[in-house]
Amino acid sequence: MNPPPRSSGVDLLWLVPLAWVVVLGSYFTNVPDDHAAPSGYQPWLAAALGLVAVCGLLTSLRWPLRGAAVTSGAVTVFVVVDVRDGPVYLSLAASAFLVAARVPVRRWLRVVVAGTVAVCAALVVRAVADYDNERSLWQLFGVLAVTAAGAALGTLTRSRAQAATERVHAAATQEQLKMAQELHDGVGHGLAVIAMQAGVGLHVLDDDPAAARAALEAVRDTARESLDALRAELATISGEPAPLRPHHGAAELDELVDRVRTAGLAVELTGSPGELTEPVDAVVYGVVQEGLTNVLRHAGATSVSVRLDRSPERVAVTVEDDGNGAGDGAVPDDGAGMGLRGMRERVLALGGDFSAGPRPGGGFAVSAVLPL
Repeated sequence: MNPPPRSSGVDLLWLVPLAWVVVLGSYFTNVPDDHAAPSGYQPWLAAALGLVAVCGLLTSLRWPLRGAAVTSGAVTVFVVVDVRDGPVYLSLAASAFLVAARVPVRRWLRVVVAGTVAVCAALVVRAVADYDNERSLWQLFGVLAVTAAGAALGTLTRSRAQAATERVHAAATQEQLKMAQELHDGVGHGLAVIAMQAGVGLHVLDDDPAAARAALEAVRDTARESLDALRAELATISGEPAPLRPHHGAAELDELVDRVRTAGLAVELTGSPGELTEPVDAVVYGVVQEGLTNVLRHAGATSVSVRLDRSPERVAVTVEDDGNGAGDGAVPDDGAGMGLRGMRERVLALGGDFSAGPRPGGGFAVSAVLPL
């Protein structure tokens, strides 16, 4: 993933002062004093080449590789012509930084290396030609050092920007998954219960109007709860204050089981989890809810067993049915299906163990063990 484009305004804050240093410094270092020989002193030529180097830096804000070529070309010409040294070499470091901060290494490396080699070759030519303006091969090391420093700083800047972008993307993705999971848990369970209750109501509509009425009332109540959950999630997505929703925990398991029973499924609830911390309490409820939703939607079962086992170190939750062994698209321990995958992640986040899959003797089982 690429980082967002680097803001040119940020770089202009230091590029403008640097431009003045390069242009004016190149000019004034080439202004001869009263007793100096005129040879090698061409202030306007030096300033013009410094200005071209600065233009390359400004070009790099929009077209990094082209700007780097212009800057390195201007510095190369500056070295070759008969002028005195100036601060024009600073533009090499700035150019390397701008390019490395905007372009991946594999793209800018050849351009920067080629430009640096050209400048170094010009320095060798001047040192050999000996134009009597104090060129030295030691300047090679200076050019290499400032260019490498600029490139390293630019690469670090780009890497940090990319890491920040990836963190933001990961956080956004995690939030989307959380919202999807909340919708699945709240609305998905309600719709599964509504579908089953509606089927029961239609089945007994003619023979048992009272039972049909009870099923329709259950449909109404479940639909209200599902709509409340949907409104809360939509409010969160839109950025509006979400309405308060009651915390679901193990204390509400009897109500959850009764709702499923009204849908025509025989559910046996045994055991008690005791007092639990809020995160564990919510996950225990969620595992049972997802297990029952899974049965209503996929299993084709007639009975379900929900067991809660508490020990000093952990609490275990098991939901088993006598259906056809088809869960939420899952096989043992593969974590497939949004519901089961979401439950697995929640359990593992608390340091617990989770499993889901067909039972050897038939049916489907969902199991979670949570540390206390």
